[in-house]
Amino acid sequence: MVLAVKQAENITSQAFISKSDKGSFTIITNDDLALTAAVQGKLRYHGKKLCVGDEVEYVKTDLADTEVLIVGVKERQNSLLRPPLANLDELWLLVSIAEPEVNFCQVDQVICQAALRKINLRLILTKADLDLGQTEALSLLNYFQSAFPSLLISTKQAKLADLQALISPNSPLAGYKVALTGLSGVGKSSLLNALLGDEYMLTQELSQKLKRGKQTTRHCQFFACGSLWLADTPGFSALDIKRLHLKAKDAILAYPDLKALATGCYFNDCQHVNEPNCAVKAKCTSGILQARWQNYCTFQKFLQNEEGQYVY
Repeated sequence: MVLAVKQAENITSQAFISKSDKGSFTIITNDDLALTAAVQGKLRYHGKKLCVGDEVEYVKTDLADTEVLIVGVKERQNSLLRPPLANLDELWLLVSIAEPEVNFCQVDQVICQAALRKINLRLILTKADLDLGQTEALSLLNYFQSAFPSLLISTKQAKLADLQALISPNSPLAGYKVALTGLSGVGKSSLLNALLGDEYMLTQELSQKLKRGKQTTRHCQFFACGSLWLADTPGFSALDIKRLHLKAKDAILAYPDLKALATGCYFNDCQHVNEPNCAVKAKCTSGILQARWQNYCTFQKFLQNEEGQYVY
């Protein structure tokens, strides 16, 4: 379904928004051409706010400062609030094994957001070159890998083979729209430099000329990366939990491995924290499962505290 009033005879071309910056858009056509685009007044009148990833319909225009006019936007398959993106096939969450230290609560918030919007998640652990110790790094990898596809990489040591396989022509992800997200300082810019090379570096140089700061992303943007489209997004220091309106019952979404154990719980609404006859607690008494259950309890309590502060 296309959400706009338009002249059907002029609608012959489709594209998706690859970049949005202060009301200016770049779209990628079905022929992989990048065009500058403006938005038809009727779309703005109907209050439709476009974001990167939106699939749109456009026509050519005679306007001096743009090549085409966006006249329709298709219904979104999914969308994220932070980062603001639509129609993602996967979300790649970058987590540094150190510097900064893993903030499991914030990681869980991202995972919950993806789960609620039915977006596949992949964990990419960065900075494998740091002197954390191989045992500790592999332990963290196993922690996340028990629930999600996960990779351990280092841009400094060129340990990117597993990641490069995902963007190869034969990858099952070919044609996907994928977004990178993570806390500020996890190495997102270094990874994009390694994967995209000159195209990304030129973008960063332009940002510096505009006085936006070194290696600072202020908006979302898709880049052609091997066989898929990869979106750069602003790093975050703290998710706006009140805007996401996550509830305590949502905490289990960040732990699908624990959720799979819950079928044996005595209570249908068991929260897997203090309830008696809890199948999850009974099976999480050692190793990775115990560590994940303990972090789940911390996250569940955090959401419980935040839930009482929401203003609807």
